[in-house]
Amino acid sequence: QATNVCGAILGDGSFTCPGLQGFSLVGKINGGSCIQLGSSGSFTPSASGKLVLYFNDGIYGDNSGSWNVCIAPAGEICTNVPASASGGVSVGNVVAGQAYTYQASGVAHYNMGPCQADPDGNLSINGQATNVCGAILGDGSFTCPGLQGFSLVGKINGGSCIQLGSSGSFTPTTSGELVLYFNDNGYSDNSGSWNVCIAPVTATISALVVRGCDVNVTWLTVPGRTYYLQATSPTGGRNYATVSPPIVIPFSGGTTTNYSDPGVVTNGVGRIYRVLIVP
Repeated sequence: QATNVCGAILGDGSFTCPGLQGFSLVGKINGGSCIQLGSSGSFTPSASGKLVLYFNDGIYGDNSGSWNVCIAPAGEICTNVPASASGGVSVGNVVAGQAYTYQASGVAHYNMGPCQADPDGNLSINGQATNVCGAILGDGSFTCPGLQGFSLVGKINGGSCIQLGSSGSFTPTTSGELVLYFNDNGYSDNSGSWNVCIAPVTATISALVVRGCDVNVTWLTVPGRTYYLQATSPTGGRNYATVSPPIVIPFSGGTTTNYSDPGVVTNGVGRIYRVLIVP
């Protein structure tokens, strides 16, 4: 039962996230910037890094209970990866078992010479393929040993490496922060960069049906996976918002599921839907 006795407040300076709702779900990115979360919604972080969730309080020793929280990536992330960036460039967190696609383009130069590399590690001089530049697999001194030298690669949580390139898909085996690199062992003599976009793979929508004021969306499913229905407006671009709770398909589940987006017909604004898959 709702009550005023408990004293809902904004957190003061002693709280994990001062100025945000006390005793609510909040997040901090890289131990700094706070985000007000709650029961449901969406957010766009202003900084990249590790997101840690908290019960917003000033004292934790006398607390009990817990919240179950699911966070799903909203869509495509694009960034620029300089060949000279020895520390790489973060694109945020990826989820184990979730498939992602990537597209990359541009030209990177290394060793202060004429040789240039595309994201696949193909080497050329002034755009002409050549054997002079010496395409190699990275040795133990490279950021990702054993993967194509001078190509686009990724590391999750500073550990597991992923061979990327100009285009394709990957499914990480661990969850965590994905950092992109030009795969090299010396960065100070590099120049140029690649433009890279990474996006989660979404499920196939099989039907849209208007039922009164609602729109019912049906999509294909795989047993054991969790799905979120997301939507944007015709002018919203890639700014998708999650409109459903997590929809968990049991291992004994069927091949389709559906969700009704309430009140869409009456608000007079069109919707573009997609379905996000998480483990």
